[in-house]
Amino acid sequence: GDLEMHGRLSRIVGALFSAALLLSLLCPPAGAAQGQAGQVVSVALSQTGYTEGTDEYTKYGQWYGISKGYWCDMFVSWCASEAGVSREIFPYSSSCTAHINLFKKMGHYAVSASRGGTYIPQQGDVIFFYDPTLSPDGARATHVGLVLYTENGYVYTIEGNALPNRLDCSPLLLSSLREDEQEPPDYVTVNHYPLDAVQIHGYG
Repeated sequence: GDLEMHGRLSRIVGALFSAALLLSLLCPPAGAAQGQAGQVVSVALSQTGYTEGTDEYTKYGQWYGISKGYWCDMFVSWCASEAGVSREIFPYSSSCTAHINLFKKMGHYAVSASRGGTYIPQQGDVIFFYDPTLSPDGARATHVGLVLYTENGYVYTIEGNALPNRLDCSPLLLSSLREDEQEPPDYVTVNHYPLDAVQIHGYG
């Protein structure tokens, strides 16, 4: 009796394993994409606190071939590369505006809520920012990050080349330092914004 019961259980477990294996083989794209999104975000989170060097030097820029310069987009691209995501799935760029155009060519770009969009960003998406007063038509993007998650009407992000949440500097001090072009070094940090924030351009 025990042997017979053990045999039945083994067959049931074997059948369940076979079914799970078959499902994984039949449905790789969604699972793979979801897994890759998580990997990109994990890589990004591991960089929290990384701070630029002299003249905006970063290892992300060095990897991309532009070792000194604005590095928010090179950070995002580096994270995708480190996670093993190919350029065919996640195009790399050093220019936010050019990066948007790459996603548009792939048919994978959605405008933000403030620009009339209805898309809810997902983990691993690329979030693009712009200044609507300087570029009301949205032709020029100025900053980029990765989406961590969306909750209660807010999108949570991780961004490189960022300086908005430094606890060691007051907003007034930051403004004056930016005007004098003597700001503290930018770094990798986590932020959050209302989904309808006017500075969000859209999502790749």
